[in-house]
Amino acid sequence: MLIAIFGLSIVPIVLIGVATAIMAMIIATLNGLDRVPRVLTKVARVHRLGRIKTAVTLQLPAVAPYLFTGVKLAVSYAFIAVVAAEFILSPAGLGRDIADAYADFNNRRMYALILFLLIIATLFNSVLHAMDMRWAARRTGVRP
Repeated sequence: MLIAIFGLSIVPIVLIGVATAIMAMIIATLNGLDRVPRVLTKVARVHRLGRIKTAVTLQLPAVAPYLFTGVKLAVSYAFIAVVAAEFILSPAGLGRDIADAYADFNNRRMYALILFLLIIATLFNSVLHAMDMRWAARRTGVRP
């Protein structure tokens, strides 16, 4: 449907990536909100905090680890979706280059591009993991 609306351009590719990222964030956020201890809500009521103050001072810090997990998943899913969409829709890009190398039986180029994508994804995921560990150590007060 996105192709029919926007044509064969970069817009449907970006929208596909954004849609997959949004779904991952929604699921992670709902998961985190379900795991907020009920005692925090009771504490907010005892201190007569409003909804916004409760959300910012109590719920957001409690949900933060789940939100960051959602960010990591969202980035991974968006990366996969964009490369997969490039296979089909894009006239250029890494996904298109891999598809062209596959069609031309150029195995060296195809596997080199796949390895390049794997290295980029691994490096990006490693950076996000290091940030997550650093923030977890800061939250708990324990140094890794």
